[in-house]
Amino acid sequence: MEKLIDINKLYLCLKDIISNREEVEKIREIIIELHFYIQKILLNRNEADTIDQIPMESISMYLLSLLTNVTSEEMKKYIQGFYVEGLNIAGLIFELLADTEFEDFEKKHQYLFYSSVSYSLADKEASAAVIGRRLKSIIENDKLPSLDIDVKKSWIYICLTLGREFKTIYKDRNQLDLSIKLSKNTIWDFLNRILILNACSFVDGFDNKIIFENMEELKNFLIQQDDIETLFYISLLSEVLHKMHSKSVWTILPREGFTNEYIKVLTKYDSKNVYELWKSQLDALRCNNKGFNYLSENIKRVLISMPTSAGKSFVAELAIVKSLQLAEDRVCIYVTPTRALMSEIESNLFYRLRKVGYNVTSVLDTDENEYENDLLNHANVLVVTPEKLDLLLRRHKEFIERINLIIFDEFHKVADNSRGWLLETLITWFMIKQQQYSFKIILMSAIVSNSEEVNVWLGNDEFKPVLSEWTPSRRVYGVLTPDYQRTKYIRISNKKRQMLTPYRLIYKYHERGRAIEDVITDVVEQRNSNGRWIKSNNKYDTKYDRCFKFIKTLNNGKVLVYFFTKIDLERFIEYSGKYLPLKKDVRINNLKAFLESRLGREHPLVNSILYGVAYHHGDLPLEVRKEIEKAYKSDIIDVLACTTTLSDGVNLPIKNFVLGSFTSYEGEHKLSIADFKNIVGRAGRAYIDTEGKIFLILHPEYYFNNDKESHFRQLLLCESQDTNISSSMIKEFDKIYSIIDQLEEVIEISIQDVEKSLLDFIDRLQVFIFSLYEEHINYINSYDDLYELLMNSLFAKQADDKALDKFDKICIKYYDFIKELDKSIIEKFNRTGLSFRSNRILLEIIDEISKNESGFDFRLQTIITPEIFEKIIELKEISPKQYYYKVGNKKVNYNIDHYKAFMSWVSGDSFLKIRDSIFYEDNNISNRTQTCVNYINDMFLYKLPWAFSSLYALAKDSLMFADFILKDLPAKIKYGVENLEAVKLCTLGIESRELANTLAVLYENDSFKDPEWAIDKWILEKRFYELEKSIKGIDDISIRQIAKVRTKLRNRTSFLRDTGKIICDVRGLQFYDYFDLYKNKRINKDTQLILNHESQNLYDEFAIEVRTLKGEKIGYIPVEYSEEIFEYIQGDHILKVEIIRLTTRTVKIIIKVIN
Repeated sequence: MEKLIDINKLYLCLKDIISNREEVEKIREIIIELHFYIQKILLNRNEADTIDQIPMESISMYLLSLLTNVTSEEMKKYIQGFYVEGLNIAGLIFELLADTEFEDFEKKHQYLFYSSVSYSLADKEASAAVIGRRLKSIIENDKLPSLDIDVKKSWIYICLTLGREFKTIYKDRNQLDLSIKLSKNTIWDFLNRILILNACSFVDGFDNKIIFENMEELKNFLIQQDDIETLFYISLLSEVLHKMHSKSVWTILPREGFTNEYIKVLTKYDSKNVYELWKSQLDALRCNNKGFNYLSENIKRVLISMPTSAGKSFVAELAIVKSLQLAEDRVCIYVTPTRALMSEIESNLFYRLRKVGYNVTSVLDTDENEYENDLLNHANVLVVTPEKLDLLLRRHKEFIERINLIIFDEFHKVADNSRGWLLETLITWFMIKQQQYSFKIILMSAIVSNSEEVNVWLGNDEFKPVLSEWTPSRRVYGVLTPDYQRTKYIRISNKKRQMLTPYRLIYKYHERGRAIEDVITDVVEQRNSNGRWIKSNNKYDTKYDRCFKFIKTLNNGKVLVYFFTKIDLERFIEYSGKYLPLKKDVRINNLKAFLESRLGREHPLVNSILYGVAYHHGDLPLEVRKEIEKAYKSDIIDVLACTTTLSDGVNLPIKNFVLGSFTSYEGEHKLSIADFKNIVGRAGRAYIDTEGKIFLILHPEYYFNNDKESHFRQLLLCESQDTNISSSMIKEFDKIYSIIDQLEEVIEISIQDVEKSLLDFIDRLQVFIFSLYEEHINYINSYDDLYELLMNSLFAKQADDKALDKFDKICIKYYDFIKELDKSIIEKFNRTGLSFRSNRILLEIIDEISKNESGFDFRLQTIITPEIFEKIIELKEISPKQYYYKVGNKKVNYNIDHYKAFMSWVSGDSFLKIRDSIFYEDNNISNRTQTCVNYINDMFLYKLPWAFSSLYALAKDSLMFADFILKDLPAKIKYGVENLEAVKLCTLGIESRELANTLAVLYENDSFKDPEWAIDKWILEKRFYELEKSIKGIDDISIRQIAKVRTKLRNRTSFLRDTGKIICDVRGLQFYDYFDLYKNKRINKDTQLILNHESQNLYDEFAIEVRTLKGEKIGYIPVEYSEEIFEYIQGDHILKVEIIRLTTRTVKIIIKVIN
């Protein structure tokens, strides 16, 4: 192997620089050189045997010893400049040495311990935990036979401490009852006691003073015993404990006013425990020179900018909990850009906040119904998209009085076209409303470079943006590029040859690079044509071949491959069988059956999944996307190809990211720097990996011009690229101004020669101005009053004087128009969120519909005739997009029967039936699926519910049958269901419309149900085995959906907290061992029983099984008590179970809390 750098020389140089207190920058240069060297090894494991192990170990030990054992104040001040970087590189070197040590497990053990300690002290708690868990695995698997039993137990405790698995140690807290006198024979028992106390401190919040007193006593004793090796370990561990407690939630959060109840949920009762705050979160909580931080009551506007994966979600959660602690009767709004992120945020907050009595719910776009209104009335936290929030505030003007906090996540989306303008106007509207109401506004993003400019917009003169560049794991960038100078040619025949081009991997660090040669080989077959060698048709490596070859070379963890176009995704997965073996996992068959049922057996995903390969994009059915995400998280899928659908906050564990393409073939459209930053920020997920790797592949046949190559380089250097956030109106403004003379005409009628995207901006601006005018009609005495309100927008802050002058002229046009309108018309039109022009058309449609009232035929097809429907979808905001399919190289317009699709959807026809009857023209089933999903998302989930809810808003006072037909139609359209019972199930969380329709029919036909039961009560009380018996072919995914809805509907009990006991019957005796035990007299009232959480139970995520001490299963705790008992098990409370009565068919038990 060619020596990259002389490690021994580097070590001597490092010592010399530090000894002479030279410039810290020189140390950083050495750290960069070390990082290069380490990555060379990590990315090419074949060279692991050739590393300079002794000097590498010397460097890392020198750094660790130096940085953790400083006594002089002068030296402490000097090392501050490289303390974190030095410990980081020490942790990385120790990690590498452990990875390349295959025989000496004593050394591997030392390296992993030192690595975890170094990461802990360098603010990389998540990486420290990953290494600590690896060390535990070595010890538990008896790789260190020399360890005595007591020493082994202590080392497992040490690993658990470094791995932040405090609840596992906490289980042994009964050992604290034993007094231990420190002696030569009790050193390790004494340490165990300290670490158990430490775990109790992190779980229950006990005072940590005794921990450090005992640790000092142990260190002094080891000095007396001259046990230098153990002393070194203990001293390092002591440093780590001090660091941990300085960042403990029990240290930090009480100062901010958080209750012990909430903190205990974080540390004890939640399944995803939080013990320490990350550096980024501490940055957020740090007070300014006036003693304020983002949680302070008098700070009303906050910008938070942190990298992806740096803990923004928890920062938001703290703001929500603090807000609710101050005012439980108020509501917190969490705004997300996509439905997928909305679902994830709701799920993350729901379980944790439910434990402290707060109700979290999400509501989808556009429609409103009585069930949704019920959810709104009982919500403490509401998760919504901007579109839903906009309509919610228009239809329920009083709702703003309940709001105490509003969080705009992924705030940088304000730059995205007309949808960004909606987001900007919403934020502006809330800023104006703060003159009347006292709610707080938080804007969050990972990619705001111009934070000071945004803060000026927010008017924050006294509170600066919350900024952090810290990430929990490191990211490594590499470029795979062809080395044409080393291309070889192999003759196959006189007419054919192969061109073999090696690709090198250039690892990038701080704008510098080092190369690893011969990572993959690109193969191109050429043929001789009239003396010229040209590429043979279909006999050459494509970008998909290169991606798969590189993935095989990595052979190291999950891989996420990004492609710019959906056609690339489909073609990529077709190569699965060429490069990968069939995956041996029994779970694959269940996933395959699910995909067949939802997509049809001909869909390419059904085949690729057999190799552990899938793709993910926004035009897959929601159910399918969620199952693919779940399969990727649970290791069923190893390689996942995606588009930007995963850039908007959906969290997936990504160890390796490969950029397959970043542009359309023509180069007209490109992956933005902002989206790329967001995606790659997910590489190296906390507590899973210590490092995320990002690889960009240079495909010469695609990046053939300077523009594409320049953009490729910008992506590679994305972390140093500014991503300034600007109003989406800025880039469109000149176009808007160009039609100022036609503006009044545009307001009233649609001008055919004005492009649709421009009309979107004009209409959104008109709607915003009309809304402001209506809200402040009693205070606006002149145009200047309105203009002053408009100056609160981001656009007004960023536009130059020339643009503002033009903006002034446009707004005057709107003002002159609106002041002539009747106030009642403005109020009515503002309720819809549609343009003035579209509202006028809707009124005409209502007049036409009213002519059919006299017939008293209230069937949908009679009221909404094809002609009426055609007029509705001609509204500019509602009109369908153009859809194409390919015949050869030619793009052909779909001939869609929109009315047929509409009636089929609201009649409950299956997705497959709609896809194959409406989009039958395209023979490509994957394209057909994408087009159908895109159409459904656009028309049925968004546009048509908006249109019909607006129609109802305008017609409810004039049409006789408005409440009978139109009121519930938007919800039925949005969910694609046939009746209100199915609507309610979907509102509660049933994602499959087919399942919702089926359950609604079962409910209607259930002659044994209590006549007082509504469908929510019925679904809660109905036994699962009856549902399974009634629904033919019901799958696990459907069962899980029903189970989640039941969890939402079920009230949490608190018998153990309030009375200390639960008395109940054991359920399901007939299905398990009870009858046999009773018959053979192997169970009686003295039989001891235990309770276990059954984590894989489909029917109840909190299911608690009842077993004997011998493991015989009796049955289950009734579902109404399972969540409460689950929390006590999570908190490691000791529960005593006694049988108080048993018969041939019943067992009654009493459950008591012992501690």
